[in-house]
Amino acid sequence: MAYDLGPGPDDGRRPATVAGRAGWAIFVTSWAAIMLFRVLSAVARGRRSELVGVP
Repeated sequence: MAYDLGPGPDDGRRPATVAGRAGWAIFVTSWAAIMLFRVLSAVARGRRSELVGVP
């Protein structure tokens, strides 16, 4: 009762999975870039209270 479909039964889902991973990677990269920019700008202005959230 082994599958005899070649590479695997989940071949049809691979393009969607790759596209989903690419979109997720772009989202995470952009979010990390925004957070890094906020931290660097806060440090450049000398306002370390913005980093820890203390007024």
